[in-house]
Amino acid sequence: MEQARLLIAIVLSAVVFLVWQFFFVDREAVQKTAKKTEQPAAVTEQTPIQKAKPYSAGQESATAGASAGADNTVSNPLFLQCR
Repeated sequence: MEQARLLIAIVLSAVVFLVWQFFFVDREAVQKTAKKTEQPAAVTEQTPIQKAKPYSAGQESATAGASAGADNTVSNPLFLQCR
């Protein structure tokens, strides 16, 4: 009985989908969208990739002080400072 209900639900869902496609989908809009996606994208000039420098122990990043527990304040009207 459960298998029959499952089969009926699947068939009815497919019927609803097909009826929706037949009556409510604008075929011209779908064809225009398909034509737009078939056109190749414009070729843009790419910037050369810079090679990464190896890390040395003497170098520190700009955010190293911020992660060491420094008191950071944000001056932004959208940010509410909670302490």
